[in-house]
Amino acid sequence: MPNNQLQNYKRIISRYIQAKDQNRPHLLTKVFSGNAQLQMQVNSENIAFPSQTHGLQDITQVLVKNFGQSYENIYTFCINESVTVKNGLLKCQWLVGMSERETGSLRIGFGDYHWQFSTADDVLVDSLMIKIEQMLVLSPEHQDALMYPLENLTYPWCSRQSLIDQLPDLTVLQPLKSVL
Repeated sequence: MPNNQLQNYKRIISRYIQAKDQNRPHLLTKVFSGNAQLQMQVNSENIAFPSQTHGLQDITQVLVKNFGQSYENIYTFCINESVTVKNGLLKCQWLVGMSERETGSLRIGFGDYHWQFSTADDVLVDSLMIKIEQMLVLSPEHQDALMYPLENLTYPWCSRQSLIDQLPDLTVLQPLKSVL
């Protein structure tokens, strides 16, 4: 795969992360095609999403507008070493840290993205599968210990080792650290 194509894919994914993390729904028009499909596989009881969403407008509602009403201080990272690309399908692992607006509780999660890009001249995402492997809940008292280290990472693409190095040494995070 040409490096410029990979960089273009990463730029589009970065735009998605910016839209989601910073509650900027207008950015998704340059990420997803109008008929895009979203599939969610959630393997945690600590967060909920619809299993399937169809179309740019509904995807924007689920991934940015609704998400932004529930969470703030969102930091999403894609792990550079996990990226694979074949036939327009980019797969990578991700990690997210955030806080609940209502309670201040922290969430830190880990999973996989499967981005299927269009073959059209104006490359956009035709389908996205988000797999949530873990979503841990921490009390608000851990906010500084979790959020400040995340702020120091290269955003939104970082190395696996920098994630491991920056995550605080909290017992509750050990299951997450073991899969990184």
